[in-house]
Formats: sequence, C-alpha cells, structure tokens
Amino acid sequence: MGSAKHPAGRTSDRATGPTTPSRRTTRAATAAAARRRVRAATSAIATAASARWSSQAVASAAAMWAVVMAAER
Repeated sequence: MGSAKHPAGRTSDRATGPTTPSRRTTRAATAAAARRRVRAATSAIATAASARWSSQAVASAAAMWAVVMAAER
C-alpha cells in the first residue's frame, strides 16, 4: 500500500534520498553508452575491411559509423 511519506512502488529501498539517479550518474551512463556505440561502429568497419567484404558492406559499415557520430553531436 504505502503512505504519503513512503509511497508504494518506490524505486529506492532507502527511507530517504532520491529515487532517480543523480545527474552525474545519468551523464556517466550516457557517455558510456556513446563510447560503446562508437566502439561497435568502428569495430564493424574494421571487421568489414579485414574480412575483405564487398565494397557495399564496407560502405554500409561506414554509413552506420557516420550516423552514430552524427547522433553523438
């Protein structure tokens, strides 16, 4: 059930304190996700080039990298 002071469905088990992550935590998580996307896109290009894929596959991986980089701005 819950009360006004301790509503049901609280996202934190602590009696006090924020129920959402701090701005710093959220920013760090966002930055980490961005680094993972860039790493994955870069890896896709390297894999395509090293495996001697068709030029279309390399172009596709490069296009994905460009989209990821544009989204990071």
